[in-house]
Amino acid sequence: MIGGVAVPGDTEGEGEARLLKRGHARTVLLAGSPGAECVVKRFHHPSPWQSWRDPLRALAEARSLRRLRACGLPVPRLLAKPRLFPKPEVRMEAIPDAVSLEDLLLGTTRRSPEWETLLPRLAHLLADLETAPVRHTDLHPGNVLVDPGGGPWLIDFHAARPRRRPPSRDELRRKLVVAAAFSREAIPPRLRRRFYRDWRRALPAPLEAPDVVPAELEQLARRERREWVRHGAGRHLRESARCRVERDGGWTRFIALWPPALPTRAPEIVIEETARVARDRWHCAARLVEHGIPVAVPRELSIRDGRAQARYALALTPTVRCAALPDGEAEVLGRILGLLHDRGLDPGDLGPENLTSEVSGPGPLLLPPASLGDADPLDGWDRFHGAAPWRNDPAFVAAYLSVFDPSPRERDRVAALIR
Repeated sequence: MIGGVAVPGDTEGEGEARLLKRGHARTVLLAGSPGAECVVKRFHHPSPWQSWRDPLRALAEARSLRRLRACGLPVPRLLAKPRLFPKPEVRMEAIPDAVSLEDLLLGTTRRSPEWETLLPRLAHLLADLETAPVRHTDLHPGNVLVDPGGGPWLIDFHAARPRRRPPSRDELRRKLVVAAAFSREAIPPRLRRRFYRDWRRALPAPLEAPDVVPAELEQLARRERREWVRHGAGRHLRESARCRVERDGGWTRFIALWPPALPTRAPEIVIEETARVARDRWHCAARLVEHGIPVAVPRELSIRDGRAQARYALALTPTVRCAALPDGEAEVLGRILGLLHDRGLDPGDLGPENLTSEVSGPGPLLLPPASLGDADPLDGWDRFHGAAPWRNDPAFVAAYLSVFDPSPRERDRVAALIR
């Protein structure tokens, strides 16, 4: 979310409003005076073919909020009838001091997540949602808010649909995989397994909980997370909550808005190359940041006449700072290669020459590669690009294996591939 940006309101009596979230088709604002604030969600799809549906989206959001609150589920209270013309919008109550579950997972908020208490409550909420009269068709961590008391709230129902039938076991299994994908890089395996157990037990009758082998779930979640990050990388090269686009004098500039908590005076590197390679490298760096890999962070990409100049911050993101980095070269390289392998990513040959120690804070970190392939550990990936010289180094191997699920099945299989 983007906080602290004031924008003029165009609704009578609104005055200044604070921008919470902006996309190409929707804008979310916090309006009103302190203590009497409300959230205003505006619909403005840029496509002429899609914009005619904006009033229908506003109606769907309002209808879903009413129905879910009537069921006792934690969703914001509707404050007025949705406005449909000329600019569709929905007004709902603000959840004071709430942060998104996505920000908690990524470490981009000052609040420390209390996973031990939040996860059981979230498991019960998501289980109850499966028998609610409304299906949330775009449920992800960005659409879950957590209040200061650790209570989860559901938001963003403009694309919701009435529930016609209860979910099948295959549908529930799919949702379990998605939940595992979103959480596997931020929450310890022990707590993740407890969440899966709590969710299965909380499913209301007559729903049947799916049977999932933990190792299989981990592998499916790894692939799901990789594909979600790959798909979302486009947000870093278009107007979005991740990026601002400026055009001036023939230049097109992509200015990164995320992650928001980097040191303001972090050292930078500048890379000049063709526009095509620069875009590829920018995408790769953005994906690695999303995956919590210690990599130089995209800050600004400028393109003109087929040439490009990109600036990358040499700073650790909040997600990376959550985990202590080792000190020695072999340990650092082992941890980074292990993280890449665990995320299912193959950046090609890597060695000490791909690391930089000119970092704001503990380091070193990875210089952004120009390409990323796929590398599923339990599918027998045994190339380990760049790792061969360190295979017999106990410190390297220990750092490499430290990032994997401590369950014997996965770590032992990965260890066998290194030998």
